[in-house]
Amino acid sequence: MALELRDVDQQLEKARKEWDAAKKATKEAKLKESQLGDYVAALETIKRQLEPTSKAKTAELQVVASSPAENVVDEGNKSETIRMLVGRSPEGISPAEIRGLLKDLGYNYKDTYVYSVLLRAKKSGRVREKNGKYYPAVEEVKKAAAS
Repeated sequence: MALELRDVDQQLEKARKEWDAAKKATKEAKLKESQLGDYVAALETIKRQLEPTSKAKTAELQVVASSPAENVVDEGNKSETIRMLVGRSPEGISPAEIRGLLKDLGYNYKDTYVYSVLLRAKKSGRVREKNGKYYPAVEEVKKAAAS
């Protein structure tokens, strides 16, 4: 039984619709993940503001970084670690301070890497920059949480 052009066209159209639906679902899932990540970061910031301020930043970072003694961070966690540091610094944090905290834990990121992560986070609205310091973009998080 030979395939007719009409049958192939129908199957192609059906496959394209399924593909488009899968792409849309993936996009929505990524957006939801991003919004929830921002919401969690905002809650962590609020929690930090409510906690006593006697804790040192380096001690707080111990919770953020995984296995500092191993001196290994996989590609996905490097950026997240830097964004989490900004999220935990409502008073603002400079790239030099970020590198210093990471170095104290045994990580040695290049200046360009830290700046590129901060620039991408700034462009996506996850952080804001003022006078050389980076702050969590709580306003964006509240908007994302409301939607």
